[in-house]
Amino acid sequence: MAAKTFDEVYLVNYSSYDDVNLYEVGCQKCDPSYGYGPIIRKLYILHYVVSGEGLLRIQDKEFAVKEHDIFVIPTHTPSYYEAGENNPWNYIWIQFDGFKIKEMLNRCGLSETNPVLSLREHTTKTERCLRNILTNHEDEYACIGNVYQLFQHMVQAANLDKKMKKKENRCADLYSKPVSYTHLRAHETL
Repeated sequence: MAAKTFDEVYLVNYSSYDDVNLYEVGCQKCDPSYGYGPIIRKLYILHYVVSGEGLLRIQDKEFAVKEHDIFVIPTHTPSYYEAGENNPWNYIWIQFDGFKIKEMLNRCGLSETNPVLSLREHTTKTERCLRNILTNHEDEYACIGNVYQLFQHMVQAANLDKKMKKKENRCADLYSKPVSYTHLRAHETL
């Protein structure tokens, strides 16, 4: 499915659920350096970057965001985001809340201090969920079901990311050990 290159927003108000409520879905192809905020939100907003790049600022911390990343704007926290000047982003977003949302975001490794998730090979499935919500915004159960699927793909991406970081750390340990041994024994004569 081709990326949408225009603004579109739908207010849905699917708020009769305990775990997850969905209020809005939209997409936007931003102009260079287009910024939003600073603003404090009452609801979470999740953005999936279809293409391009930009910057996210939460409180005083900045995060680079690129194509196929997800970033979350947390509730009750000052935030600002801005499209790149040379390669502005095109994104799909959802606005949501619910009793389990904080727990669900934590399972994905997302928080106020870590608001960006790189999807790696889970890009296609994740984007499909968001496009399904966008194109089927009038189908309440389909939308809520796709939000759950979206979180499942994000959990899988976060777990893959953890495995890759663990593997990188093991490799770094393996390379540093011979250097440490050699360094410790350098004063000994042969």
